[in-house]
Amino acid sequence: SKHLKKVVQSTVLSIRWHPNNVLIAAGCADGRALVLSAYIKGVDERPEPGPWGEKFPFNHVCGDFHSPYGGFVHDVAFSPSGRTLAFTSHDSTVNFVSPPQAMSTMQHEMNPFKSIMFLSEGAVLV
Repeated sequence: SKHLKKVVQSTVLSIRWHPNNVLIAAGCADGRALVLSAYIKGVDERPEPGPWGEKFPFNHVCGDFHSPYGGFVHDVAFSPSGRTLAFTSHDSTVNFVSPPQAMSTMQHEMNPFKSIMFLSEGAVLV
């Protein structure tokens, strides 16, 4: 086993595996949603290049996204295809990232959503 250390400098509040079982999304108390590579050469099957990158050395940051208004990230989720990352944050936003495109954000008037999950490629439950 190996530890993903140096990149994460805050408390991790949520974590989810990518469908390829090589990438990990982490929601942090510093308002960041990270996508990190956990690929270990010689142990894992080499992942195909995709929207999150071409190469995946261990502990490589494939995505670093900030909550638009500074709220800590409650939950993260990958779409079934793994092309989209969604995360909820304490600033009452739901955020969607589909690299290499920009992040889209929906802000709500109600209390922050605590969890998120994809029902299908185009539908989420918060």
